[in-house]
Amino acid sequence: MNMFASLYSIFAILTMNSTNHTVGSSEISSSDIPSSIGGFQDTHGCILGAGYQWCDAHQACERLWVTPCPDTVALIDDIDFACPEVMCMMYCPYGNVIDDNGCSMCQCHASVTPPVSNEPIRDMNSVTIPEGCQSWYDGCNICDVGDEGILGCSMMMCFQNGDPECRAYRMGSGH
Repeated sequence: MNMFASLYSIFAILTMNSTNHTVGSSEISSSDIPSSIGGFQDTHGCILGAGYQWCDAHQACERLWVTPCPDTVALIDDIDFACPEVMCMMYCPYGNVIDDNGCSMCQCHASVTPPVSNEPIRDMNSVTIPEGCQSWYDGCNICDVGDEGILGCSMMMCFQNGDPECRAYRMGSGH
């Protein structure tokens, strides 16, 4: 049977009141065919495949992106805010800056006054950083150094470390 004849037979089934019909060698019941174009209906008669959903407040089937239903619209204030996961690979001796939502940012906190100490500044490998050093190479990573200590470092993964050294001194430091 060709395609045109098959489509004509199915159309004939939909328009007749009989419950069982033969198409080719197969018997089709009209209960096997959805009663509406666009898919199945929910208990309220809303055609789900066409994007309709029941709205109790309006007592109607609605597409929520066209007509928002008060039953399903949530206020932004009612939603718990979740901080995004930030992969920050930098050492911050005084912690990271926190934004207005309480989320950690990939930025070192600079407003914290460090405790006064006469101890020399040491890197993460406990190597003493020379006084006045501004850019410290720890053998793998480069760190920014201030008077109060390390301000931040790159976080490279090195399989072999070089020799630590100060790469730049602050002006007036005597180096």
